[in-house]
Amino acid sequence: MQGLIAVTAIAVNGMSPSYVATMSPEFADSMGIRSSLTPSRANGFLNMFKRVQEEASSLSGRT
Repeated sequence: MQGLIAVTAIAVNGMSPSYVATMSPEFADSMGIRSSLTPSRANGFLNMFKRVQEEASSLSGRT
């Protein structure tokens, strides 16, 4: 899972928190990441991404 966190960190690097809070996890599809994951890992990735979005939302003042 650490690799997926690193890929997500690279994907959102330099973006504003408000943009990250609204972006779609589809970036992982365009990179071919989710298609190579087991269903359990794909679910874990989505949950991790949602957590990143929650933090970004908090930083941008959205709730």
